[in-house]
Amino acid sequence: MDSPWDAFLRLAAAASLLLAGLTALLLRRRDPVARMFLVFFSCCLTFILLNWKLGLDLGQYDARLYHAVASRISQAIHRHLVPPPDDLLAPYWAYTLPLALLYTLFGSSPLVGQLLNVLLGVGSLLNLHRLGRLLFSRRVADATVIFGALYPYGWVLAGTLNRDMMIIFFLTLLFRLLAELQLNPDRPGNRAKALLALFSMGYLTLLRPPLLLLCGVVGGVFLFLERRRRVPPRPLSRPLKVGFLLLLFLAGGGLLYLVAPSLTQFKLAVQAVQFADIENLNDRLESSEEAASAYMKGVRYSSYADLLWVMPLSTFYFMFSPLPWQVASAKQALGLLDSCLLLAVCGYFLRGFRELSRTRRNFALLLGVYLVVGFCSSSLLQANVGAAMRHRTMFYFLMFPVAVQGFLTRGGRQPVPGARGPHIPQIWRRRPSMLPQPLRVRGSLPLLCLVVLTAALWGGSVTCAALPEPSGQFPVVELKAGSQPPTLPVAGAANEFLVLHFRLGPLDPASFQASVRGLSKLTLPNLTWRFYQVVRAPAQVSSIPAEALLPVEHGLTSPGSAPEFVLVLKIPPEAQRGQYPFEVVLADKTRTYRQVLNLRVFGFALPKDLPLTIFGGFWNYPLEFYSQFGVSGTAQYLELIKTYYRSLREYKINALGGAYPLPVAEVSPQRPVESFPDYHELVSFALNNAGFRYFMIPKVRNWETAQDPAGPFASQARTFYPLYHQYLVRYGWLGRALNYLIDEPKPEKYAAVYQAYALAREYTPGLKTLCAGWNPAPEFPKVINIWATPAGQYQESQILAQAAKGQKQWLYANRLHAIDHPLVHQRLIGWILHSYPFQGYLLWGVNYWPANPWTTPPGSADYWRRGTFYYPHPRNGLPVPTLRLEALRRGLQDYQYLLLLKEAYQQGKIPANRYTAIQSKVTYLTRDLRSSSFPVTMQELENLRLEIAGLLDPSAATVTPISPAPSSGSTGIQQLFPRLGR
Repeated sequence: MDSPWDAFLRLAAAASLLLAGLTALLLRRRDPVARMFLVFFSCCLTFILLNWKLGLDLGQYDARLYHAVASRISQAIHRHLVPPPDDLLAPYWAYTLPLALLYTLFGSSPLVGQLLNVLLGVGSLLNLHRLGRLLFSRRVADATVIFGALYPYGWVLAGTLNRDMMIIFFLTLLFRLLAELQLNPDRPGNRAKALLALFSMGYLTLLRPPLLLLCGVVGGVFLFLERRRRVPPRPLSRPLKVGFLLLLFLAGGGLLYLVAPSLTQFKLAVQAVQFADIENLNDRLESSEEAASAYMKGVRYSSYADLLWVMPLSTFYFMFSPLPWQVASAKQALGLLDSCLLLAVCGYFLRGFRELSRTRRNFALLLGVYLVVGFCSSSLLQANVGAAMRHRTMFYFLMFPVAVQGFLTRGGRQPVPGARGPHIPQIWRRRPSMLPQPLRVRGSLPLLCLVVLTAALWGGSVTCAALPEPSGQFPVVELKAGSQPPTLPVAGAANEFLVLHFRLGPLDPASFQASVRGLSKLTLPNLTWRFYQVVRAPAQVSSIPAEALLPVEHGLTSPGSAPEFVLVLKIPPEAQRGQYPFEVVLADKTRTYRQVLNLRVFGFALPKDLPLTIFGGFWNYPLEFYSQFGVSGTAQYLELIKTYYRSLREYKINALGGAYPLPVAEVSPQRPVESFPDYHELVSFALNNAGFRYFMIPKVRNWETAQDPAGPFASQARTFYPLYHQYLVRYGWLGRALNYLIDEPKPEKYAAVYQAYALAREYTPGLKTLCAGWNPAPEFPKVINIWATPAGQYQESQILAQAAKGQKQWLYANRLHAIDHPLVHQRLIGWILHSYPFQGYLLWGVNYWPANPWTTPPGSADYWRRGTFYYPHPRNGLPVPTLRLEALRRGLQDYQYLLLLKEAYQQGKIPANRYTAIQSKVTYLTRDLRSSSFPVTMQELENLRLEIAGLLDPSAATVTPISPAPSSGSTGIQQLFPRLGR
């Protein structure tokens, strides 16, 4: 293994060559520009050495990935002078291949690779210098190089191992070439420049595929302007011109719509438009919030109209984040300094752009289109991500020459010698201000600040959501009073829950009754059912789906003109195969709604429990919280908590998270755990009565101090853990306890994480440990038994590697839980668990209520109800389940179907071709766990369930699944909610 000094010597060898070249340039030219190149090189080299010596993580985006790929390519070059194309064209090869060539010469060291970006930074300054001379003057060009060389974030980009500085180099080269072609159209050698410009566009697309669209727009505008210059425009009226442009846009949009399906054949085109889907945009927003790197929080898109509405705010965040109130770390403080500097750049750019539009109108149009389209489109993807700072440099570097021009002419407009501009009508000429001198506001910076403030106020309350499409929901059966609709076939296995969703006409809440008729104890004994009214929470927010299931026996809320009801049936475990017709009757004193059902019971039963562990995080709110729902007294409060425990078990959640709180600091040899009777009573009930497989023990706080033997964590752990271990052993619960000590720790804290779990294992031998987060350290399996991985960070190789070390792997896919996601996404969780190598699923919350959910709309404060599967009943606090919870249980039952199918296949009861065909369908529906938006319909999953049932019970006839009825209202309605603070 190379020593650190080897890396330093390689850096010195490469740096000496670059320094020699810059010194030769200085000796030849002896001008300020050459001196600034040396200054820039010195600043970047200092940053590289500090980053290396101090182990900073500034700008280290995907650096390990690039280094690993480039090292493999370099090794392939050493083995074969001309390696096979597959070895060269590794991921991100447009950047990693040049990096690998540098590694081949100087050795595989990230320090050497960082010097490549320094060289590209020098080239970018050269391009900006040439661009400044073409557009303005030598003075502006020199000042641009000085500013670019002293720009602090430029040192970060040029001193790190990433592709951003290479992108900036080719962008500045592209616009430099386009400016030369525009301003010197008849100069010899333009054909070579045009080819080089095309090469730059192509290489930019390889470096970052979405630039294919931006470069295409820039190229189209350039060709249009060139055509207009060569062919004098015909005298068309303005309306005809506008109509022609509109027709052109419509034709282009239609052509894109027609050819879009065929683009999937081209990998580059797919990568260029992969984030244009609404669901993918939402996934990126949610992923950044889960990673705690989001600045603009709580925004969800439901349609492309939402993108236009939120674009002013997202563009503002993209250009100027982080804002002062968002700074929570040293890195963000440095980012704030950069944002303040860029705010000034934008102010002076507006002044300089006015000058550019007078003198170089065509190039001003080209640059303006690139910046406007680039800022707006990029903001929709990167507005809320902390790493957006490096993406916005694709635009700010091109603004530097124009901003410098605006800065140098801030005292008054100075005409550029030799420049020609269009005639300015008298109405647009500057007139003397009528304000007194002290009140005059000069320049564009105050105006820009006003725009920024307006955007912030505009976006302060912007969050978007929409009702999910019907195809992703439970099918709704429309009932009309007095009519007898056709018999509805439904089917299920013994010990299975079925959900039926009805929509009625007007009814009287005071006299409403719901019943099931036609079933006796002899026909289908022990069949249980329950009716719920489906309501919104809050009721007045029409843009969220109605999902709360209020039991009808507790009275109805105001039903409106089309009330909805849900019937939940449970087929008893001992039910025999057969068909059981019965009738559902929903009636008031004047109207009766009927529906005959033909229930088919399959000839097999679902197991009572799952082999998987489903962990439900139950948030323990105090009695004072439940008092607003009519709960009073400790006895009633404890009985209420037990009711929630029983309900969790009915929904197949078999591990209890967030157990009833225990005052850890008060536990002592004199006061054992049994001295706290409320806690002991609820733990005993959860394990002995409710039948949870696992429960979560109390957390010892301040784990960050675990490395300090005298710190608060180590001191508390030495006292509490041995006493709690004795408590578990006394009651035989040691194997059923989970120590979920830490949640989503940051990698820089991994040493403290390891020490905290090591201490917990030392003091509580035999107790299982659980942690949730991204990319665990390789040594974690020694002290952490179970690791829960978010879907967005799934890596199968890593999962299998950790499993080989004895660590169980769980999944959590929070983005599928939100209220603005279709119910099919919650149902799909069971199918995902079957398709991927996980042994459990983590629900971080089932009753997360930061505020009263009946009066507070969903938003960023409750993470769009991703942890809210229950509501407290508004009259008694009892658990009110949701349609999302029903969909989750439906998916877990589907998992049991798939498990029974696999067992039957292994026993030779299922033909191999039929089994393989179903497995292929399941794999397809659950593909791309990390990034897929899962465009699955409820009908697809139901058809597969029935197909599986037909294989498990061949004597069962084909059952037609319920088809969704047309929705009575538009599902594309969008609504803006007030944003809630996190």
